[in-house]
Amino acid sequence: MYKLSFDAAWADLVAITKTNASVLAVLAGAFLLLPNFAELLFAPPPNIKAFDLNGLRQMEEYYQQNAIVLMLCNLPVWLGSAAILSLLLDPRRLTVGDALKSGFRLLPGVIILNWLTQFMIVSGLLLLLVPGVYLIGRLMLAAPAQMAERIGNPFRAIGRSFALSAGNGWRIAGFVALIVVVAIIVASAANAVFGIVFSLVLPKDVLGEVLALLRSAIGATTALLLLLVGAALYRQQTLSN
Repeated sequence: MYKLSFDAAWADLVAITKTNASVLAVLAGAFLLLPNFAELLFAPPPNIKAFDLNGLRQMEEYYQQNAIVLMLCNLPVWLGSAAILSLLLDPRRLTVGDALKSGFRLLPGVIILNWLTQFMIVSGLLLLLVPGVYLIGRLMLAAPAQMAERIGNPFRAIGRSFALSAGNGWRIAGFVALIVVVAIIVASAANAVFGIVFSLVLPKDVLGEVLALLRSAIGATTALLLLLVGAALYRQQTLSN
């Protein structure tokens, strides 16, 4: 049984980032940053202090009141994410335009897969925590497999992810968790430092928009990093098979 190599996965992540840096920056800016910025401006999330019954009710009201805006803002994110994975993983070596077309053709399946994987992971985290963490490792390759192998059926993509991650679920989950923890620490530090600087030098009438843009940039960078992690892990697992 092949055991995932963290060093090889990280080296591959760095390599594909360097090779495609300019294209990734453009796609992330257009399809990850700007929609996130629009969402923060037109449908800012509620300030939930605790995930208790009251917090869940706040989230329910938020989604009910902003469902259309959230859908419109997430559509380009789903499309852009699919295009980035296609660009990195499709064996046909697509151009940016072809990658966007591939993402658009598979968009319904991409959306359903996103909903399914989020539901499965969140359910596992809410129930006993450990199953949710394990499912992150088993489902991490679903979106990369969907775009690399052009799998329209989201359930087949989930099955493919389980097949690729067999025997490595916990290792993949650990690798993802390690990167996410580091990303959270860096993002929190950047948000705090730049937030203080902007608060000191910018007038109050534009401060809110600038801080929203900062949070959008941090969110887009984190989302891109997770896409790159998924792509690198998929490449490692398929090469091993």
